[in-house]
Amino acid sequence: MMVEEEIAQIGIVIDNTIKTRALFEINKGTNKNTAIDVNSNIEAEDRRIPFQSMIYIVDGPNDVPCFSMVKSKGGKACGVYSPASTNEFTQNDRLMQEGRIDHYGAAEYSKMKIQVIG
Repeated sequence: MMVEEEIAQIGIVIDNTIKTRALFEINKGTNKNTAIDVNSNIEAEDRRIPFQSMIYIVDGPNDVPCFSMVKSKGGKACGVYSPASTNEFTQNDRLMQEGRIDHYGAAEYSKMKIQVIG
């Protein structure tokens, strides 16, 4: 059974200049506890969401710094591409061949589905 839902509000908009900071906020828990500063030195075992538990969805070149960091810390990176774009497919295939992403697949944004290859 498919449930039709629509977005009621936007919680936060993140541009490519603050994506890495947002990952550390999630990792350390500053997004849930404002008493924790994002620049605080917190031992890995005390962090709220370990990077190894993260999956970063890559949809373009501006995500390279973030998915590289997540992968280097044990997380996964999955690329998505528009099925109508040969260039996007080729870019994702190249990133996977280089070991920079773990999986990739065609994005179906209208139904919020991603089919993963690899």
